[in-house]
Amino acid sequence: KQVVYALGHLGPGMLTQFITTWLLLFLTGNADSPILSGTLVGTAMLFGRIMDAVSDPIVANWSDNFKGKRFGRRLPFMLLGTLPMIVCFLAIWLTPNVVKTEVARFIWLFVFLNGFYFFYTMVVNTYFALLPEIAASDKQRIFIQSFVSLFGILGMGTALGASGFLINALGYFGAGLAMSVFCAVVMMIPAAVIKVNPDYVAPPAPNQTDNVIKNIIGA
Repeated sequence: KQVVYALGHLGPGMLTQFITTWLLLFLTGNADSPILSGTLVGTAMLFGRIMDAVSDPIVANWSDNFKGKRFGRRLPFMLLGTLPMIVCFLAIWLTPNVVKTEVARFIWLFVFLNGFYFFYTMVVNTYFALLPEIAASDKQRIFIQSFVSLFGILGMGTALGASGFLINALGYFGAGLAMSVFCAVVMMIPAAVIKVNPDYVAPPAPNQTDNVIKNIIGA
């Protein structure tokens, strides 16, 4: 079960690496008629990363204060965030098919790229936050984290090594769909086997309050 939990880090890492590797080429690769300019793609990606950073403390505070009697504090976020994360990811690769003007394409990309990074944070942050609740000791935590790191590297490596073959065979959307299905499976498997302690309460950080803004400033 410890290794199965670590398996969950394979999927989201593949999706983010696929975006990092291929999005700019996908949208600007046709020099004669690019889908979007490199400036607009870069702007959307910049704000997506800002969303990733800003949503970190928001999701953390939200899940810290969530009261889940059956699934604990973290699993509901993983389970409910995976599907919208995948939907936003797939919508990115539909940009040229759904909208036709450059402004509309930029808005479409901006909305779904930011949505992807928000739900990515929702899934991945709570996934990592599960570790103290399922590891009985520091030694066990280190053992599990070593596999988490290993599978994360394998996920990114797979996105780098296999995505080109998938794109040639299935196109960008088809490759993204294949990776999305895999991501959903490897996220659902840990959620099905993990037994969390719903009464676990982490020791409070120094000067921690219930106000997320004050906690960010205090950090």
